[in-house]
Amino acid sequence: MSNIRGRNVLVLGGGLQGISVSYSLCKIGCNVYVYSSESAFKFSKSVIEVVYFSLSEESIIAYILTNDISVIIPMSDKLALWLSEKKETIENMSNAKCAVPDYNVILKASSKSDLMLLCSEHDLPVPRTKKIVQEKDINDICEYVGFPALIKPDHSVGARGIVKVNSVDDVIKVFPAIKEKFGACSLQEYINNKDYYYNVMLYRYGNGRCSASVIIKITRFYPLDGGSSCLCETVNMPELEMICSKILKLLNWEGFADFDVLYDKTTEQFKVIEINPRVPASLRAADISGVNFPQIIVSDKLCISLPEITYRPGMTLRYLGLDILWFLKSKQRFKSKPSWFKFFGKTLYYQDLYIEDKKMSVFMMWEGIKKLFRHE
Repeated sequence: MSNIRGRNVLVLGGGLQGISVSYSLCKIGCNVYVYSSESAFKFSKSVIEVVYFSLSEESIIAYILTNDISVIIPMSDKLALWLSEKKETIENMSNAKCAVPDYNVILKASSKSDLMLLCSEHDLPVPRTKKIVQEKDINDICEYVGFPALIKPDHSVGARGIVKVNSVDDVIKVFPAIKEKFGACSLQEYINNKDYYYNVMLYRYGNGRCSASVIIKITRFYPLDGGSSCLCETVNMPELEMICSKILKLLNWEGFADFDVLYDKTTEQFKVIEINPRVPASLRAADISGVNFPQIIVSDKLCISLPEITYRPGMTLRYLGLDILWFLKSKQRFKSKPSWFKFFGKTLYYQDLYIEDKKMSVFMMWEGIKKLFRHE
C-alpha cells in the first residue's frame, strides 16, 4: 500500500484553518501548496508554494497537472461548494481527488432551511424553523416559530444577514431587505444561551463508518452575541457524536463535516444549527487532542492505511488576537473561567502561535495588532 509521505496536497483557500491544515499535513510529510492571497503563508515553513490566480476549471487543472497534486482540500464554504460542483471534471481530467461531498449532498446541507426540515422530519433536535416564501404567510410562520426568533438567510457565511426579531412587525419590517440581499430566508427559533456553544468535527467514510469525533465547547467568542471561538476546550460527549452521525447518514454524506450546536437551557436539549462542508478555524483543537483530520482526509482519498488514532479531550485552544477583542468588550472580562489572564499551561495552546514556525507567528501577531487598531 502506498505511503502518505511526499504526496502533494493543494490547500484551497487561507485563513486560520488553512494554516492549521498546512501545519498538520507538513507533520506527516506531505508537500503543501496553498491557493491564497494571504501573506502569512509566505512566512510559513509548512508550505512549499503559495499561489493565487483566477479560479476556473482550466486554471486549477493546469496547476494540478504541473505540480502533480494528489488531493485538494477547500477552506471555506464558498470554495467547498465550487470544488464540489467541479469535482467530476477535475477528477476526470487529472489524478487529483477533491476532498468534498458530492454536489447534490453539499447543496442540500448548505441550505439551512432544507437541513432543518430534514432533521425535524426524522426527530433529530433542531430549532423550530420555517422558510418564508411569501410575505402573506408571515403571521402563520411567526405563530409556529414563536419569539424571540432569528431571520436567517438559507445561504450565507458566518452570521451575515442574521437578524434577531421580537415581533411580527419586526419580521415584516426587516425581511424584504434581507431577502433582497441574501436570497431565500427562514424564521428560526432563538436559542437563549450566551454562555457557550459546541462545534462537532467528524469524517464519514464511504462505507458509512465515522472517524473519531472531536467536540469543542466554546466558552469565549467574538462578537459577543455569537461569533468565532476565542477560547475552547475539547470534550467527550457521545450524545452529540451520535446526533451528528445520524444527520450525516441521512444526507449520505462522505467526507469531513463540521457542525455548530447550541444547548437549549429551557428544554435541556442540544440543537443542531448548521453543518459546514469544510474544516473550521478551530481545527487545531483536534490536532492538539490527537486527531489529525487532514491526515484522515488524505489517507481516505488515496486509500492509505492510518495509524491508530486516540482522541484526548481536555485540551484548550485560545485565539489570542480575537480574545483581546473579547476582553475589551465583555463585562465578564474579570469573571471568566478559566481566567483571561491564564497564558500558560500544559494543556493550553494558541490558534495564532506556532512555536515551530516563529516567523509566521510573529507576522500573524502583527496582523492581529493592526486589526485591533482598525477595529470599531
